[in-house]
Amino acid sequence: MHTRNSAIKNVLISGAGFSNKGAQAMLFVTASEVRKRYPDAKIYYTTRDSLTKKSGFLLHPLDKHTFINAFAMETKSLRPIKGFLSATKEAAISIIKRNWKAIYSEYRYRKLIKTIDLILDISGYNLTSLFPVSTNEFYLKLIDCAGKSGIPIFLLPQSFGPFAYSSHKSPYISNMRQILSYPNMIFARESQGYNLLTNELGLKNVVLSNDLVLQNREIDWNLLFYPNEMPKASISISTEKNVGIIPNKNLITKCPHVSVFSLYEEIISFLLEKNKTVYLIYHSSEDYHICKNIKKAFSHSSSVVLLRQELNCYDYENIITNFDYVIASRFHSIVHSFKHNVPCLGLGWAEKYLTLFCSLDQQDYMFDMRAEHTTKEIMTCLQKLEQNYPSESKLIKDKLEIIQRENCFDMVFNELENKESTYET
Repeated sequence: MHTRNSAIKNVLISGAGFSNKGAQAMLFVTASEVRKRYPDAKIYYTTRDSLTKKSGFLLHPLDKHTFINAFAMETKSLRPIKGFLSATKEAAISIIKRNWKAIYSEYRYRKLIKTIDLILDISGYNLTSLFPVSTNEFYLKLIDCAGKSGIPIFLLPQSFGPFAYSSHKSPYISNMRQILSYPNMIFARESQGYNLLTNELGLKNVVLSNDLVLQNREIDWNLLFYPNEMPKASISISTEKNVGIIPNKNLITKCPHVSVFSLYEEIISFLLEKNKTVYLIYHSSEDYHICKNIKKAFSHSSSVVLLRQELNCYDYENIITNFDYVIASRFHSIVHSFKHNVPCLGLGWAEKYLTLFCSLDQQDYMFDMRAEHTTKEIMTCLQKLEQNYPSESKLIKDKLEIIQRENCFDMVFNELENKESTYET
C-alpha cells in the first residue's frame, strides 16, 4: 500500500497531451494550480505524444501506455488480471526483442509509482460506449490501480457517458461501479454525465462542475517554465473587424448529413459582405486540412486568412481578444473565447457544448449538429450575433465572474487537507 506523506511532493497528471490547444490548456491550468499550492512539487504527466521534453518546460513527460501497464504490474490487482497478464506479456516481448529502452522505462516507472502522492486526471472525455472498449479499459485501469495502491486520485471536470456497451468481456467495464468508487472526487462537466454516475451507478463521490479551464482566472506561466524559456506570442493580428473560424473534424465524422464545407462557404460569404477579415484557425493539428480546403474556396480573397502555423494555447489566448466573435466547433476553443468575453456561434456534436453555452446564457447561439438544422437557421442566428455581439460580450463577462467564484482545485485541495487532518489524528 502507498504511504501518504505529510506534504505533496510528487504529482501525476494523467490524460494530458499537446495534440490540441484544449489538452494543452487543461495541463497548464492543472499544473499551475498545483504549483500555487505546492511550489516544490515535482509534476509528471502521462501522454501519448512524443516524450521529447518541451523546451524550458518544468513538467516531466511519461509514456501513457508504458506507465499504466507498469502500474498494473506493480499493483497486481484482481480485476486487471487481463491487464496484468497483457502487461506481463508485453514485458516478456520486450525482453525477447531486446527492447532495452522499453524495459528500462518500465523499471523506472515502477519505481516512480511508489513515490506518487497524488493523481489528477484531465482526460476530458474517455469513458463512454461511443469510443472503443480499449479506450474505456485504459481509462479505468489507471483508476483501478490508483485505488488498489491507495494513491489519492481526482477525476477533474470531464464528460461521461453514454454507457450503452454491447456484449463484452472486459473486467473493467463489468466492474465500473466499484472502480469509480475509488476516486476521492469525480467532477462531471454535464448534468447528463452527473445523472448517469449518480443515478445509474449510484456513486456518492460525484460533483457537478464547470470546465476547469473556464473556471481558471489565469495561468501563472512563471510556475511552468524557466524564466528565460517563457512562452512568447509568435503571432499578432493588426486588422480590425475580425472573425475567427475554428472547425473540428468530428463535425464531419459525427454528423455526416451536414454539408460542412458548403455551410462554411455561406458563412464566410456573409462575413465578407460585412467587411470582416476572416481567420481560419486550427485548434487541433488534425483540423488543418479542413482550414486549408475552406481557404481554397476563397483563394483570391485577402480577407480570408489561413493561419498556417500551429498555435499553442498561449498564442490562441493572445489573438482571441482581437475577434468580434468566432464560429467554432472545438470545445476548448469556445472555452478560451468565452474566457476572454468573445461571443461564439457554436457548431457542436455533443452534450458538453450545450451545457457550456447554457452556463453563460448563450444557448441561442449553439447548434447541436447531430440534429437536422437548416443553413437558413444558422445564418439567421449568425445575423443576430453580428448585431448583438457587443451586448453578448458584456453578458458573458457578467456570467463568467459568477462561474469563476468556484474552483474545482479549491475543492480538491480542501479534501486533501481534510483527509490529511484525519490521517494525522
